[in-house]
This record gives sequence, C-alpha cells and structure tokens, in this order.
Amino acid sequence: EDSDSSSSSSSSSSSRGPIAREILEKLAKLQPHKLELIDESHKHAGHAGLKEFKGGKASGESHFKLIIEAACFETLPRVKRHQLIYTLLGDLMSSIHALEIAASP
Repeated sequence: EDSDSSSSSSSSSSSRGPIAREILEKLAKLQPHKLELIDESHKHAGHAGLKEFKGGKASGESHFKLIIEAACFETLPRVKRHQLIYTLLGDLMSSIHALEIAASP
C-alpha cells in the first residue's frame, strides 16, 4: 500500500508516478491539514482502466484513494467538495480511471 500523509510539499513524492505527483501538487492549493493519496492501481492490473499518461508514457497509474481534510470544506456539502476536487484536477481526470474520495473539514 502506497500512501502519503502530508500537509506540505516536503512529502516523499519522488517515488510516486507522474499522475500521483500532479494530483498532490494540484490539491496542495486547498492547503489541507491532511492529504493522503493511495495508489491502488496494482489491484486492477490488466483492467481496462490502466491508461497512459501524457506524452504516451505508460505510468500504470489509474486507481486512487484520496483522503483529504481542509478548512475550505467546512461549509461545503459532500457533492460540492468532490466537485471542487474534480475542478482542481481538471484535465488530469482524463488520465484517472477511478478516484475514491473522502473529503472532510
């Protein structure tokens, strides 16, 4: 299980793939006090959801579990929290087959 609990850019993201690094970078804008990203792609080996990342480089990253806690979620219902995350991830979502989200204040 690959996870990273971090609220700063000092996390050990160098061992992560390009999609995971970009997810963490984009979500850091929310200034979370907890940010955990678990790459569960290995559980889906051979699954149609294993896509290629930008530039035709196969990253093997496709399925993630996200646990994020941020003050900005305080007044938002769950659906709006998820929409905010999807908006921040933008075009990157086309490279992600599954993203399980647990977002709380």
